[in-house]
Amino acid sequence: MTSPIQSAVNGMTGALLSASGVPVTYARGVQSVALTAGVGRSEYENADQYGVVAIGATRDYLIRASDLRLGGVVIEPDRGDRIAEMVAGTVYTWEVMPLGAEPPFRPCDPGRMLLRIHTQLVETTP
Repeated sequence: MTSPIQSAVNGMTGALLSASGVPVTYARGVQSVALTAGVGRSEYENADQYGVVAIGATRDYLIRASDLRLGGVVIEPDRGDRIAEMVAGTVYTWEVMPLGAEPPFRPCDPGRMLLRIHTQLVETTP
């Protein structure tokens, strides 16, 4: 049975993705799945062993956890997975990677129904 909070999160997630989601292809190796994702951004700071601070940002994709299926099995995002998005005829390929000391993704809600996946641009193809 779904709790009222989980039902509300499901409804909000569906509304978010319907209103502002973009079509993407999520791939791991030769397996891939087409799905709709929200787009976000996370900023971070990393200090190296010498105290030099690098400031950066990632492109984040918000994906419904239940949509992330490869070979019929629900998976969790992993470093090295790829997300491809076509914008104005150009395919942008983003690689899943950790955000500083944070893992490559984090749940957006207590029920882990929506995942925020951190990526960096690795390729563009016209």
